[in-house]
Amino acid sequence: MNNHVKAKILDIELALTDPAKVFGDPNEVLGCDLLSHDQKVDVLRRWEMDTRLLSIAEEEGMTGGESNKLNSVGEALLKLGEDKGHRADSGPPSKMGS
Repeated sequence: MNNHVKAKILDIELALTDPAKVFGDPNEVLGCDLLSHDQKVDVLRRWEMDTRLLSIAEEEGMTGGESNKLNSVGEALLKLGEDKGHRADSGPPSKMGS
């Protein structure tokens, strides 16, 4: 777990905008007692979107960034009781997989 969480100081805004800078793995979000259930879902949804965008960029020949953790994010969302990769307000399917 990154220093933000270890020190019991959590920058929630950073966690919501760039989860990988706060957490080393999506499962660390589950164990963070500084976040509410809804905040955990929001952080994981953001991570899901980021990994989907990274995957699209890689398909288009752009490389770099964090490794694709889409499966880990999906598993963490399932553990929180969320439907893996689907949201009621997500609209029609797209290249981002919603």
